[in-house]
Amino acid sequence: MPYQRPTPRTLPERDLPVVLLLGSRGSGKSHLLRRLADSGKERPTALVRLPATGDMKPRDIVAKLAGELCRPVPRLPRLYFPRLAIGLVTLALDALPLDARSAERQLRTALLKPRELDARVPGISELVETLIRVFFSTVPFLGAINSALRLAPLVPVPLTRWSPLTWYGNGGDPFSELRTLHDRSRSDFEEDQEHVEVIMIKAFLADLRAAYPRAYDTTRPAALLDDVDHPGGRYFLNLLAGIRAEDRTVADPLVVFGTASDSNAVPGPSSQDFERVQMRWSDEASFDNWLPLRGKPLDQTEWDFYCVRLRDLGPDVVEDMKPVVRGQLPDIPALVHGLTGGHAQGAALLLGAVAGEATARWTLTEVTRSLLRPPGGDPGPAPTGVTAEAALAHLMRDVFDDEQQAALTLWAAARDYPTAWDSGLLNSFSPEFRHGLPRALEPRMWVVDAEAQDAAARGGVRGPGGAGGPGAVAARGRVLHPWLRLLLLTRLADARPGTAHMPAGLDSWDSVHAYLQQKATDNRRTLDVQYHALAREQVKPVVDHLAAGLTAQPVALDEWMRELYTITGAPLRYSTAGETASTRARTLAEGTGFRPDSLKYALALLVSALCLAGDARNRIPVAGPNSLRNLIAEGFTAVADRSGHGSLSVEAEKFN
Repeated sequence: MPYQRPTPRTLPERDLPVVLLLGSRGSGKSHLLRRLADSGKERPTALVRLPATGDMKPRDIVAKLAGELCRPVPRLPRLYFPRLAIGLVTLALDALPLDARSAERQLRTALLKPRELDARVPGISELVETLIRVFFSTVPFLGAINSALRLAPLVPVPLTRWSPLTWYGNGGDPFSELRTLHDRSRSDFEEDQEHVEVIMIKAFLADLRAAYPRAYDTTRPAALLDDVDHPGGRYFLNLLAGIRAEDRTVADPLVVFGTASDSNAVPGPSSQDFERVQMRWSDEASFDNWLPLRGKPLDQTEWDFYCVRLRDLGPDVVEDMKPVVRGQLPDIPALVHGLTGGHAQGAALLLGAVAGEATARWTLTEVTRSLLRPPGGDPGPAPTGVTAEAALAHLMRDVFDDEQQAALTLWAAARDYPTAWDSGLLNSFSPEFRHGLPRALEPRMWVVDAEAQDAAARGGVRGPGGAGGPGAVAARGRVLHPWLRLLLLTRLADARPGTAHMPAGLDSWDSVHAYLQQKATDNRRTLDVQYHALAREQVKPVVDHLAAGLTAQPVALDEWMRELYTITGAPLRYSTAGETASTRARTLAEGTGFRPDSLKYALALLVSALCLAGDARNRIPVAGPNSLRNLIAEGFTAVADRSGHGSLSVEAEKFN
């Protein structure tokens, strides 16, 4: 994300927004947050991960943040949170006496012996002990000197003369306010509980304002909250935004970053698209990009959130993730990026599976065969592989139940949701379930724009027209993320009739694609018919269709190329057998029964090779006489010679 250090002229007149980093599960959000924490050593920084159980209240969140922020930072004064500590200690007490003197005595005792309250407020002792040496002394500033010298404090001053305590009284009796706070914390009414949470957040911000008279100091503290879409996270953020909106003239110095994998579970301006929030891509987000949003109404807290969508990793980033792998097996990073689509956790998982000393003993082909094998599949000679089921289980855990995963598997086979819906593939599920599936998946950012189907998508290079140029076609609608779809298709390839949670008769690779092929035939969707026929390894009817288009008069060659790339985008079950992808392509072509010197045989070889090249594992080895790229180039050249359409040889050059 581009960063511009604010200058005095560009400093905002209101609080900076809460920056929410959004991405699918495993997209690298938590890693980025840890990097931010590591790079923020010159400022107080707190990193807190919110639990999925939702048992962390806003007061617990600010207590954890304060505990992290009060740790020493080189060359900076230490932060203290006396107002927050007083409030937390008060809430942890059994009761607060009505008599002011007795209340002061009890509060002082609790502050000086905070460890006794740790069971009620975890971490309260660490937070309070940082205050004792500095503030409880009779001579101004002597406490700080004692703290620096690690000396015991002098006789404490009366608490009633301590400004953090008088903050609660707001000019009146602070103990009366604390007693009310304590009583309301024991209430069962929701408004009472919310009042307590608001006061604790306000105390936390008041302590920060006291430490930062200039709210926009370059060393302002940063709060990094991981998984704010977990229960309790949105509640805390909404309360924080509401407090800031109460008085826009008084800004606080806190910079807040959060991460989430569910855009429906975080606050922010709505995009009215599956109820998702408006998002900026990470390479578009910047301070200048946010500035125009300051003109929005000050009482609308949704504009206090700046939602940033993380992009998938590029090939160069994946290559730099594991330099040891790149040195031993230089084609592995490109293979991993092709399989995962740049999904950060998927790339790390696969790279980690082939890393280490053991990989030096295996060839690239052997390592490739061991990646993402079915649970019962042959791991091959290389022991480094991982199962697709293990990778999928992490992405789906605690998010999608078995019924939803079964529907997603069918969606993956159909390529896009409109096809799955129109074909009736999902009719065994309830209408409410079918309607709700995209709404459950889109906010979790597992649905992406379709990749152009062209030479680059098969391991070649993109022509001068770029993505979507001549011969390219994009799939209809939005599609599943490549990494998720690959894992779901691998699961389907290993399924057997009677697989649990799959609809009867649609519980295997052949049965699902046969159903889709028949429905496409009934609906006269010719390309879908050939697409699913090829997924079932029925190469001959596909070749007959393409040959008819190539020999028709006149020939619309660009349209024919689009059909070729669309049909060969069909998935094929990955083979862990010892044969290479080029050998398998020749076997599929020979199975058609066409004469080796015929146009149709050349087409069969080209179609088989292009279809296999859709899986990055089949593109290993990348080059050489036995590579799939070489076979595709030969196929285009042979088709060009035998059909008389010499311009097809231009496409062959993209694979040389």
